[in-house]
Amino acid sequence: MTTGKYYSEYLWTNGAANLGIGIANGAATLSNVVGTGINACCNNSNDRITVNGAMQSQNIGSISNGGITYIALDVGNQLIWFRNGATGNWNGDGSANPATGTGGISFRPIATGLVQ
Repeated sequence: MTTGKYYSEYLWTNGAANLGIGIANGAATLSNVVGTGINACCNNSNDRITVNGAMQSQNIGSISNGGITYIALDVGNQLIWFRNGATGNWNGDGSANPATGTGGISFRPIATGLVQ
């Protein structure tokens, strides 16, 4: 993927810690939810967003079994947004909005070779 905007919804059906959703490139090590190679990942063990193994300051709140996490992705601008539930704030920030391109988290450091 080199361009375009994408949107996904993920239903959490397993309440176990250390499960993650997100995007990754071909070099990703998927055995570790916050491992290097994962471009952007939100997991239900710490409620934080991780980019290339580095915990970000954004917190989208506690994710529970049966909850839905939303992802908006702008590949061309290399930005991603996560939201916990339909009324949650994108990236935990009331002003972040993928429709306007504001408040997105950059996945530029390892955006090469992005796979779906």
